Amino acid sequence: MDEVAKGLGETARVAFRVNPDVDPHTHAKITTGKKENKFGIGAEVLLKAVPEILAMKGLEWVGLHCHIGSQILEVTPFLEALKVVIEFASQLAEAKVRITHLNLGGGCA
Repeated sequence: MDEVAKGLGETARVAFRVNPDVDPHTHAKITTGKKENKFGIGAEVLLKAVPEILAMKGLEWVGLHCHIGSQILEVTPFLEALKVVIEFASQLAEAKVRITHLNLGGGCA
């Protein structure tokens, strides 16, 4: 994406999907926010990639996204995921990454 954006003389605004490792207490086949679900990037992996991502001049990192599953019947898993994403955004701020968009996805029944 970096090379394509630079080739077009543009800057692509991107958000990375973070896996918050939160159990949404829903059916295993529609759970996407636990570490073993392989949806999204773990915060520890993404933090290590910050310098490389920031070196990509065709990208502007503006957001974080997570989606923990579908048919979720309680609010607690969303609050847990939000806490993880906000903590991660704070760590990114220390690394000079300014996040302006958070997307917690859907999932309510």
